[in-house]
Amino acid sequence: MQDSPNLLILYGHHHGVTASHIASALGSMASVMCAGPGMAEDETHMPCDVSESVLTILRALRGRFSPDAVLVIESGEKFFPMDLEKLEIPCFYYSIDAHFNLTWQSEYAKLFDALFVTFRQYAATFRNTGHPAVYWLPHGYNDAHYHDFNAPERDIDIAFVGDMDPNRRPERMAMLQALQDAGLKTVFTRGIWNEEVGKVYSRAKLAFNDNDHKVLNPRNFEAAACGAVVLSNDAESLSEFFVDGQNILLHQNAPQMLDHAQTLLADPDRWRQLSEAGKANAGLHTWKHRSIVLLDLIAPFLRQKRRHFPHQEIIKASAFVYQNRGLPGRAVQMLNELQKQYPHDVELTLQKALVYLSNNFHQQAAEVLMELFELNPPPPGPFFQQIASALINAFHLANHAEGAVRAAMAIPNLSAEQRAILAQTAARHTGEIPDAARAKLCLPPAAKQQAR
Repeated sequence: MQDSPNLLILYGHHHGVTASHIASALGSMASVMCAGPGMAEDETHMPCDVSESVLTILRALRGRFSPDAVLVIESGEKFFPMDLEKLEIPCFYYSIDAHFNLTWQSEYAKLFDALFVTFRQYAATFRNTGHPAVYWLPHGYNDAHYHDFNAPERDIDIAFVGDMDPNRRPERMAMLQALQDAGLKTVFTRGIWNEEVGKVYSRAKLAFNDNDHKVLNPRNFEAAACGAVVLSNDAESLSEFFVDGQNILLHQNAPQMLDHAQTLLADPDRWRQLSEAGKANAGLHTWKHRSIVLLDLIAPFLRQKRRHFPHQEIIKASAFVYQNRGLPGRAVQMLNELQKQYPHDVELTLQKALVYLSNNFHQQAAEVLMELFELNPPPPGPFFQQIASALINAFHLANHAEGAVRAAMAIPNLSAEQRAILAQTAARHTGEIPDAARAKLCLPPAAKQQAR
């Protein structure tokens, strides 16, 4: 491991968040300061607002902590610190749940010098965006919370701690139900964290695990570290960390899982052998082990700030993330600022319109799209037609009659369907409609309309 850097770690804190385990491990081998919403303030943690700028955070830390680099860790919170693109020190991102968040994370990655991904099967997607520095760094576990607590006895046959929502996890719930129906002594629970979970697994002979989406989740390591033999379905890369039949038992269906459970519970010597092997194996995969690798990987980047994408693309990516994560105001703010620098970039106008449309601000979207039709020269033909369809629908959804009239005047070669939609909307207009628009939309002449 290289000389350890000063790391500013940014994440939103809540019970059991993976980021806190990573930060704790890094703090044992590097100088670390954490900042983010939900934190309790102490020497190494600084709470901040969910919309805080990283520049504000750095000003608050001036004289107290001077970072060599910034590490942003996905935390499940809407904490996307502003102004990362303005920093002249390296910035890194650790994607924890790419299987849920790939759409926005593949864009967010463009802000960072290097990217770390817990699940190897998603690394290729990030690389396909053109990012040259994507590294697989799998889940670990916090051995301060997950270890054998030496309970007086292992009085639980099989335990599980995790999400048990039947709508989100129907297959998982069916497997858990099969274990209960078999008459095993079970403890299935949720809403507890860290050492509370460790104490449950330390009372269990077996631990059920479900690698949802076939990704290697940390429960494989956590339960094994507590001495429970893990019964799990397979996952991508699992065979690189476990050996079926030696330190874990894999199943493909409920009958096979039940056979593993009942056979092992009837054979204490075999159970003890698997339990000890599982504990020893898990001990090689703590977050401290992962942190050593992370620090080695970032060391070459500390010498020089690297921006792998053009400034425009980075800001567009940021705006997309804010819009996708329910922060449309911030997205529009960024696009407006960028548009001042690049007034002829039609993608900025279109992206701003999409932000409005996705949040049901149809009139604002239509007004923004209308700007594209007033460009001289106009956008290319196919692009123009796509915008025209979006514009017509936006004015219609907004019930914006004046906008429909403007669109009718601006869009050449209306299709019959487009003409009908615009005519229906424009007919509600209470002001004067130009004769050219009336003719184009097949509306009655103004004089005839007044006579009625």
